Amino acid sequence: MQIQKKHSVSIIIPVFNEKDAISKLAKSITQALNPSHIDYEVIWVDDGSTDGSRDILKQIRQNFANSKIIFLARNYGQTTAITAGLKAAEGEIAVTLDADLQNDPNDIPAMLNIYRQGYDVVSGWRKNRKDAFLRRACSQIANRIISYITNIPLHDFGCSLKLYNAQKLKKICMHGELHRFIPALMSRYGVKITEVPVKHHPRLYGKSKYNLTRTFRVLLDLGTVMLHTKFADKPLYFFGYISLYALALALILALAAALAAASHHIATAEVILLFDIEIWAIFATWLGFGFLAELLVMLHLKTSPEPIYCIENSTESEAE
Repeated sequence: MQIQKKHSVSIIIPVFNEKDAISKLAKSITQALNPSHIDYEVIWVDDGSTDGSRDILKQIRQNFANSKIIFLARNYGQTTAITAGLKAAEGEIAVTLDADLQNDPNDIPAMLNIYRQGYDVVSGWRKNRKDAFLRRACSQIANRIISYITNIPLHDFGCSLKLYNAQKLKKICMHGELHRFIPALMSRYGVKITEVPVKHHPRLYGKSKYNLTRTFRVLLDLGTVMLHTKFADKPLYFFGYISLYALALALILALAAALAAASHHIATAEVILLFDIEIWAIFATWLGFGFLAELLVMLHLKTSPEPIYCIENSTESEAE
């Protein structure tokens, strides 16, 4: 019985309609990593391609022995594709990479050297980004908002070229479009994060999957990230802050209604009072959501085998 060798680095590449790029990318990875004698595997995750990418991936599997191919039944999105690749990954270091040739595999060896200095996440920064002005401007605004809210000082959350501690990465729960927030999601486990400038090339093949609505969806996902990180074990605070603002507004409207009634503006007072009743209802609803979320978290913590903390070191492990 042949024992399958485990690799130290797993490169996960989601693929969606990139038939003209993936063969060149496979060769580029080999040329970048083989001279450095890096022990790696490449996990290609086809995310429901319809342009013939699947046939080319089968050829890559035949030509590159360290390649694994995963075919998803339909287009699930980049987050799901990364999750599927991560589940099949054997390496202690997980590398994510776009399939469109805009990321450069030649950056990986230098990023690995930085990772081995004690970091859990090495994030690429497309400092000289080769995209349209509007896309760069929207991305810059979104990155600043994300950095401020998550308190993680990264310039480029959207860069797919990142290195992760695979064991810690597998602890987090990803869904929707949360792949760009992976450093923020991992932060609850006390990871060490750094950022390095990487090369970025213009898109030569295929079509970009980016549009302006994507930026809006990213900002919406920030609410989910906040629940996953800052409020994961105390959701009452999240809903409580919202209900507190509603309470303040309700009291102001109640005072305004009273003043209008005292001034004999009865019609105005009635209108304000109607709005005030709605705000009180919002206050009660959000506060109720908070208590319900607290109960669900308590139930989860009692039944889940996974702790909410991560131990870096202990005297017991040292004694062993």
